Amino acid sequence: LECLALNAYHEARGEGVKGMEAVTQVVINRTRHSKFPSDACSVVYQPSQFSWVGKATDIDDEQSYKLAKQVAKTALKGKLPNHVGDAAFYVNLEKVNLKKHTWINGLQPVKKIGNHQFYKEKST
Repeated sequence: LECLALNAYHEARGEGVKGMEAVTQVVINRTRHSKFPSDACSVVYQPSQFSWVGKATDIDDEQSYKLAKQVAKTALKGKLPNHVGDAAFYVNLEKVNLKKHTWINGLQPVKKIGNHQFYKEKST
């Protein structure tokens, strides 16, 4: 619960509930993907995956954190609305220069929610 809530908070607190749900769905999707760890905390704390990890993690918006915890609880109950299908990646378009991130070339855009663009691996 705490890993999912912290990730939703730090990655999408300005995106409202739908953004937090989408970011949380990516973590859930990764737990089901062979390229990632099989539990949410290991996914969240996998090196170089989420921008907030390893930085200051203060909670300065209690309302947003409360919402993030509710999203995490819903996810753990298996009742999270899936806004992004099987997307296992996303970028915050306000913070990332896509031209510098060539890893994204192998991915297919799925949906944009707020400032986040969600991606899945391209089908072969």
